[in-house]
Amino acid sequence: MTKKIGLIVGSLRENSFNRMIANTIPELVDNADYEHISLGELPLYNADLDRGNELESVQLYRNYWCYSRI
Repeated sequence: MTKKIGLIVGSLRENSFNRMIANTIPELVDNADYEHISLGELPLYNADLDRGNELESVQLYRNYWCYSRI
């Protein structure tokens, strides 16, 4: 069974060093499936919005990454 690894880059800058490293990892270690997880559309965390009235971008993120991947 192939491992699935999500790569999260905290910087939104297109040519950030973290993004360069994340893009290079799959080339160096090829015994896993990698998927880039984009945080660019998510707002900063706000506990007040974490009570069922979250933004659409948060709902989409949770539905895809948290619930449909199980």
